[in-house]
Amino acid sequence: MTIKTSLHELGMFFFFLVVAMVIFSSAAYYAEAGQADTQLTSIPGAFWWVIVTMTTVGYGDVPGRRALRSAGTNRLVVPPVRLATVGSRAFPVAAAHIWNSLPEHIVSASALQSFKRHLKTFLLQQSFRLAL
Repeated sequence: MTIKTSLHELGMFFFFLVVAMVIFSSAAYYAEAGQADTQLTSIPGAFWWVIVTMTTVGYGDVPGRRALRSAGTNRLVVPPVRLATVGSRAFPVAAAHIWNSLPEHIVSASALQSFKRHLKTFLLQQSFRLAL
């Protein structure tokens, strides 16, 4: 009974979902069109990426081209700064700088509890070093 009474609304929902899928898959295809190593080779091929992205299932069929950290170390890759107004204060840039400034024994901790303990000790030592 509920589905029968909501049939019009469900139809509108699926209509707008299909329209959004066509718009976003077209935008993703044209944004990636000039790249040599793209996996979005056609607009219909980008439909799957859009469906996975819009439903937040995130299968990872089309991985990003940029790595977040170096494969050999525990250091993050600092993204290039584009805007002079925000610059290094943008979260991805500032967070990577702060993470990379931590000592190796903290960022390579094997467990979360160990990471927390080492980080608290480090921050406490830094605070008292600045206060003295």
